[in-house]
Amino acid sequence: SKVASCALAYLRWEREDGHAVCVLVSGKTRVAPKAKITIPRMELVGSVMAVRLAQKIKESLRMELEGVRYFTDAQVVLGMIRSDSGKFQEFVGTRVSEIKVKSKLEDWFWIPGEDNPADAGTRPGVRPSELGEGSAHQVGREWMNSPISEWPCSQELSLIHISEPTRLRRI
Repeated sequence: SKVASCALAYLRWEREDGHAVCVLVSGKTRVAPKAKITIPRMELVGSVMAVRLAQKIKESLRMELEGVRYFTDAQVVLGMIRSDSGKFQEFVGTRVSEIKVKSKLEDWFWIPGEDNPADAGTRPGVRPSELGEGSAHQVGREWMNSPISEWPCSQELSLIHISEPTRLRRI
């Protein structure tokens, strides 16, 4: 959103029946800077927070993870990550480059905003009681407990326009 970006990290254990149990491990929310910043850039900041958070958690855990999945509800961020970081101006280019170094492209997915668990961390009207024990914030959205094949996410991009200026080339 215009006011904040948020990254959440969940651990998920699959049960024998194909369903799973999720638990929130950590989260980070960052308030938008006073200087005006575009929503695509705020979404990109949230994605950088996600890869940094995942890296810290992987370093802290004393167990091997089967995999990591990153979700964003901004297709423009997926478009940026799939592009050459050198074609963007410094703000976007450095963040895209960091994301590419700290994660794998195949681990990134688009998810509808209404299914994004991190959205609550960016909304000023969310009350603490909505984030308490047993809430979707703490145990993940319902879809996160379903088999992965049923998740409402995609790696496909619709035709999007990356609304970030690219570097000007001198002739």
